[in-house]
Amino acid sequence: MHAEILIVEGRIGRVKPVRTAIVCGSDAWLWVDAGISGTPTDAILPALAARDLVPPPRNLAVVTHADVDHFGGIAELRRAVPQLVTIAHALDARLMDDLDVLVAERYDRFGDAGVDLEAERIAQLRARAGSAVAADVRLTAVTELDLGDGERWSVVPAPGHSDGHVVAVSAARAHAFVGDAVMGWGVIDGEGRLLPPHYTDVPAYRATIRALRALDLQTMDAAHEPRFHGDAVDAFLVESEQAVEAIGAEVAAAAEAVAGDAPDRLARICSRVHERLGRWPDVSPLTLADAVTAHLADGAPASSKEGRA
Repeated sequence: MHAEILIVEGRIGRVKPVRTAIVCGSDAWLWVDAGISGTPTDAILPALAARDLVPPPRNLAVVTHADVDHFGGIAELRRAVPQLVTIAHALDARLMDDLDVLVAERYDRFGDAGVDLEAERIAQLRARAGSAVAADVRLTAVTELDLGDGERWSVVPAPGHSDGHVVAVSAARAHAFVGDAVMGWGVIDGEGRLLPPHYTDVPAYRATIRALRALDLQTMDAAHEPRFHGDAVDAFLVESEQAVEAIGAEVAAAAEAVAGDAPDRLARICSRVHERLGRWPDVSPLTLADAVTAHLADGAPASSKEGRA
């Protein structure tokens, strides 16, 4: 008999859902992500109390990646569950170690291209991060976790959205917790506006999509979406792949039209892609900066490089 899985949904801003998970194994619990600072107090711990669930002595917290809405609640969880062991990929763990590094390398990295993050947004991100987090386990390869009574999960590198993104997979359940490893055409922000998909490495992101499709998952939980069942799993993965191909094609066309030495080249390419695709009418074209930069680094539309990753 499978262990109970508790899905907890918190909120970011006014409407954005942030979903965390707890697999309540007989020997250990697996916690997947912790939301932003405040999510444990506001959502996770009350959900446990409502079901009279008390953490066992052994607890393993997997942080899918170093975005504040995934690791920001870890410090609170550690206070509530002192024996919590935090697991993250080494490439993202170093960002979680230092909020200055996180902001500079993850969120405000386009200053040289004339795209600066507003001070108010940086302050908001720091507040949501709560505090820096030193991961107890820094993995670099697939790691197996045994929660007891046959409840086994694999923590699998799934880069693209970030260099050190991981997913948690149960082969027996044909289920995966994927965080933001795949994003379709994007996710909503705190005000309900659709943001473009965020990825920083095109070949890695597409390889992750293909790897997830190869698992033949029956169910899948993403951080900001309702659970996917059956055919809806593959449909979302296909949608994610189609989005990458469409964005890549538009970036390639825009790159041909905008001079390589233009000081505002990134902003102009983002604007052209934003206008041509028309998928995200309520947000700034600069929200495409990560994806556009990833495609420019890749050098060609994603669809022309099927065999690379």
